[in-house]
Amino acid sequence: MDRVKEKINLLKGELDKVTQRAEDAEKEVKKLQEENSTKDDEIASLQRKCDKLNEDLEATEANLKETQTKLNDTDIKCETLDRKITQITQERDDMEKKNEELLEKYNKLKAEYDAAMTSIDDL
Repeated sequence: MDRVKEKINLLKGELDKVTQRAEDAEKEVKKLQEENSTKDDEIASLQRKCDKLNEDLEATEANLKETQTKLNDTDIKCETLDRKITQITQERDDMEKKNEELLEKYNKLKAEYDAAMTSIDDL
């Protein structure tokens, strides 16, 4: 009978150890589940941030494309205006030269006219 009591006590001790290990394992499982839940929350948060950054990137790329198109259009207009300025400047230079030639002819003819009028008056 003592052996049975001793065996029961030994089994109770083992049962206490196994129960304690089971409780410790349950605590560890609960802790790991909480950590897993926290990590899932972090992953979801990072995924939302990533999605937002991707949306921002797409918007920025669209804006960049639009800006580049406007810049190209502006460059074309600028080149067109530069050519027009060059053309108008050349026309102005040509007109100034013609004006000088006409002024020179006018002065020459005026001098001839004045000389002729003086000659007529002297007669």
